[in-house]
Amino acid sequence: MPPRERGRYQGMTAVVMAIGTIGGPLLGGVISDSLSWRWAFYINIPLGLPAFAWCAALLHLPATRRNVTIDYAGIASLAVAIGAVVLAATWAGVHYAWLSAPILGLTALAAAALAVFVAAGRRAADPVIPLHMFRRGNFILASVLSLVTGVVFGARFTRALNGRTPATGPAYLDAVAHGTGRIFLAVAVTTAAWFALSWLINEVPLRSRPPKPAPAPSEPR
Repeated sequence: MPPRERGRYQGMTAVVMAIGTIGGPLLGGVISDSLSWRWAFYINIPLGLPAFAWCAALLHLPATRRNVTIDYAGIASLAVAIGAVVLAATWAGVHYAWLSAPILGLTALAAAALAVFVAAGRRAADPVIPLHMFRRGNFILASVLSLVTGVVFGARFTRALNGRTPATGPAYLDAVAHGTGRIFLAVAVTTAAWFALSWLINEVPLRSRPPKPAPAPSEPR
C-alpha cells in the first residue's frame, strides 16, 4: 500500500469499526430476540461466503512463497488453558463448590496447559505469543491495564443488562461507552495538543543575537 493511500484506508477502517461498535450489539440483540443467539454466529456464513468469493475473484495480490512454521502445540495448549479457566470461573459457586473436584481439576488442567504453552513457545521458531514480550515493562503494563479495564467494563456491562432484553440491553451499553468515550476523548485531545506544542517548539527557530565584538584596543601613541 502506498504511503499516501494509508490515511484513506485507515479512515475507512475507522468508520467501519465505529459502525460495528455501535450497531453490532443492537443488531445482535435483535437477532437473539427474534431467532436465537446461535444466529449471531450463523449469520457469518451467508455474509462471509459472498465476501470470500468476491475477494477471490477481484482481489489479485502478488503471491510470495516462504517457509512458515505454525506453532500447533502453542495454539492447542493456549486454547485448552483459556477454556479451562473460563469453565472454572463460570461453574465455580454456581454449579459446583469452589473447592470441588471439577473446579480443582479444571484449575490443574489450566496450569498444566499453561506450562505446555510456555515450553512450546520457547522451542517454536514462530510462537503464538513471543515470550520475550513479557520482559518489556510497557507490554506488561498494557496487559494489566487491559485486564483491569475488561473486568470493570464487564461488571458495568452486566449491571447495565440486568433485567433487560437482548434487544434493549445494548442501548444501555452504548450509554456506558459514550460516558467512557468522553473521558478518553479529553485525554486524546490533551495528548494531541502536547504533541502539537512540542512540534511547534521544535520547528520555531530560536536564534540569539551574536554578542557585539569588543572594540579593538587602541595603539599607544
